Amino acid sequence: MKSIVKKTLLLAIFLTVSLGLFAQSDIGLLDKGIAGFRSGKYSESLTYFRDIVIDSNQRKVHSDAYFWIAKSYIALRQLDNAEENLEFFIQNFADHKYYQEALYQKGRLMFLQNDYENCILESHNFIESYPDSAYAANAYFWSAESLYALGRLEEAESLYSHIVYTYPASYKVESATYRLAMIEQKYREESLVELLKLTHEEYLKSIEEFQVREKTYENALDSYQKKLSLINDGGSSSTGGQSLSLELLDLQTSIRNKDNEIMALKRKISELEYRLTNAETKAAESAKTIEVTPETPSQEVVEELNPEEIVVEPDDTGVLTTEDKLRLLEIKTRAQEVKNFYLKYLGNVGK
Repeated sequence: MKSIVKKTLLLAIFLTVSLGLFAQSDIGLLDKGIAGFRSGKYSESLTYFRDIVIDSNQRKVHSDAYFWIAKSYIALRQLDNAEENLEFFIQNFADHKYYQEALYQKGRLMFLQNDYENCILESHNFIESYPDSAYAANAYFWSAESLYALGRLEEAESLYSHIVYTYPASYKVESATYRLAMIEQKYREESLVELLKLTHEEYLKSIEEFQVREKTYENALDSYQKKLSLINDGGSSSTGGQSLSLELLDLQTSIRNKDNEIMALKRKISELEYRLTNAETKAAESAKTIEVTPETPSQEVVEELNPEEIVVEPDDTGVLTTEDKLRLLEIKTRAQEVKNFYLKYLGNVGK
């Protein structure tokens, strides 16, 4: 009788110890996996978690294992596997302590998968459900990152600012502040590029207008000289001479008007060149945001058309001398070179 009691007691002790050891084994394996994950040994920790889910004796920690498997796959950037395990966890363990974080991780995972629209949606739903969550600032951040990636800068800027001012203790504040600076730089870049584009277009239009009016001016001069020659040679009648004199007066008036027009155009070109120089200086100061190519206009190129050089005065007779015409032709050639240069540069800026 005593022998039976003794055996029964020993069996009870054995079962109690065994169950305790199994429980310690379950928790110990999970703890090892989590410790490995937190030390950056994601592949190693993944092995522990997978061993747990294939062992029916460790069923009570299967839910934990699935969650950590998903996080391990995210860390390893095996995103499809991460999605599969995370979705399984969300669908089957809604009462689990990690459920809230799993919903947050779902939004983050969508960002990593470049699924920006759904990241914004999931992050919004998470914040609506858990406004006081420790992961709220992070959810705002991934939503902002998605908006940034989609080019919706104003919306992204609003969320980054919200993180900075609403969650000053969040470790995402530094990244949000950096993004705000990047957005500001992008705004500046867009403004500079637009300024360059508009100024170049106006500049080129003025150059073309100058060339057209210069041609008209030259034709008028040729006509003036021919008719003046006829009068000087006495090759016309009195009536004809009077008629030519009237025409010459008209031509002289026309020439003066054209002189004024050309001078106005030259002043406009000079002003545009100054604006171009200004814009290029600002672009150089914003080198962090505008990618400057080796073909960026230098100060020397911009200053090639100096305001003093482009003022060509007629002589006392109202006729351009040969020297003046040569200078005008030279300026025209140089203007064309600058025009071609800026057209090429504008093409590079737009790429």
